[in-house]
Amino acid sequence: MISMPVIVFSDLDGTLLDHYSYDFSPAKSTLAALRAINVPVVLNTSKTLAEVIDIAAEMQLNGPMIVENGAAIYLPESDSQVPPLAESDVRGFSRQTFTKPHAYWSSLLTEAPEEFQPLFTSFTELGIEGIKQRTGLSTEQASKAASREFGEPVVWHGNDTQKQAFMAYLRERGAAPIEGGRFMHVCGECSKGDAMLWLCDYYAKQVYNNNKVTSIALGDGNNDVPMLEVADYAVRVKSPVHAPPTLQRDGNIITTEQAGPAGWAQALTSLILPN
Repeated sequence: MISMPVIVFSDLDGTLLDHYSYDFSPAKSTLAALRAINVPVVLNTSKTLAEVIDIAAEMQLNGPMIVENGAAIYLPESDSQVPPLAESDVRGFSRQTFTKPHAYWSSLLTEAPEEFQPLFTSFTELGIEGIKQRTGLSTEQASKAASREFGEPVVWHGNDTQKQAFMAYLRERGAAPIEGGRFMHVCGECSKGDAMLWLCDYYAKQVYNNNKVTSIALGDGNNDVPMLEVADYAVRVKSPVHAPPTLQRDGNIITTEQAGPAGWAQALTSLILPN
């Protein structure tokens, strides 16, 4: 058994949600078991708050959520066990932010040199119909995916050399572009890993009487690497479409045999819920 208290940090698409169907039913019993022993499951995702609210409700999760690749942490104001974060009354949540707002990064793309403009399409340019075609989401889901508060996803059309030049342009202007499973995310110097560490420290001080929190991070893509590298236990969930992300860390790395939510459940059962 690993040391308590434990917090689980989980990516969504391809990890806790099936890559193709977005189904999480293979993980339902594990989610219920973690809830029964008061282990928080924090969704740590590139998705927006509007998207994650619905997913968390369906999964019966009512704790913190990390959105848009570590851009912000949201805590339901109904959660009386955890003191509220810095900003209060944000759509029923308190919030801790780590980057500049969406308008800043969107304007950076609009102002990109002419040589780059044909090579990418932003979420704003895609529109709801374009997002639906790219993701298979419904109109309502696509609308929520488009409601970015921080970074801006883009579809990349160019080759790898052009991509590296584009990413260098963005970095020179303060961005920290992240390559996700389907999109490149243009955002500030924040990450799933930084937000995870911040929240672990916050819980240790505010909830667990200064006891160290054991973190378990689960993800399947390159944008999950920052949290997988710094978690106490890193779980690389098998993907049906790409190889597991490469990690530089030593030890406490688990790569699941099953894909998506089945692998997610398998790993956490072995770590926290042994028979």
